[in-house]
Amino acid sequence: MNLSNVRVPEWFIQGNKRKLYKYSIHHSYVAGLALPPLAAGKILKKSLSLNNGYVNSTDQELFLNNFLDKKLKLLLNRREINQIIELSKREKYVILPGNVFLKNRRIKVEIHLCKYNKNSDKEKQKYRRSKEKRKACNEDFS
Repeated sequence: MNLSNVRVPEWFIQGNKRKLYKYSIHHSYVAGLALPPLAAGKILKKSLSLNNGYVNSTDQELFLNNFLDKKLKLLLNRREINQIIELSKREKYVILPGNVFLKNRRIKVEIHLCKYNKNSDKEKQKYRRSKEKRKACNEDFS
């Protein structure tokens, strides 16, 4: 079997599901990481966590903090960086990292522009999901 034409799939490395539960996601972006030499090994071994990570903007650049010992620069188009910074300032969005994954042997991070959920919003969301599940189950058995 010739494997030269096989496309490399995206491999999931780490997620930030626990932190993103508290927020409602409005916009998502995929960014590359400018990594120091030994950081890729730590990320691939899954020895790091995104739970305390956040994205900070300084001088028209975005950095991922509390993920490694150093700040990691996020690699995005200039237009996307300007759009993220503008939305975060104007609409008061919080910028959080989502999943870390491999795409074509490069480490990528999902960046989410979020707003904090109130407890009432969380309850409404749970109710809506359970209602959809019940509806799907009733359709399956009909």
